[in-house]
Amino acid sequence: MLTTGQWEKIYDKVGEYYFDPKMHFFGLSTVRKKFEERIKDAKIITKYRANMFPINKCFEEDSAEGNDILDFLTQIPDFRKTTPEEIAREILSIIKDNCQRSGSDLMFGGDDEDMVVIKT
Repeated sequence: MLTTGQWEKIYDKVGEYYFDPKMHFFGLSTVRKKFEERIKDAKIITKYRANMFPINKCFEEDSAEGNDILDFLTQIPDFRKTTPEEIAREILSIIKDNCQRSGSDLMFGGDDEDMVVIKT
């Protein structure tokens, strides 16, 4: 799975502690860097689309909806129950640091970014 933006930051942090050989998360920035290293004259074009959604409930420990969102964001089943407290705090901090505030809502970006590489 190719990720970008806020997703990439979360998966980089989660990947420090968890690895599932069936799931490989690496970011668009990694792919871009590899193209730039190997194809010096490549023209790289990206198109970014932000898809924001509220995640306030992720920070309410007793919220079933928040726990489901955390499981989805981190791809760790039962994140709150299975993740050691210190690691969970660190991952939640990364999530919160990558949110934008919209009124009273914390909005997380489900970023989409397309890349086209043209060898010139």
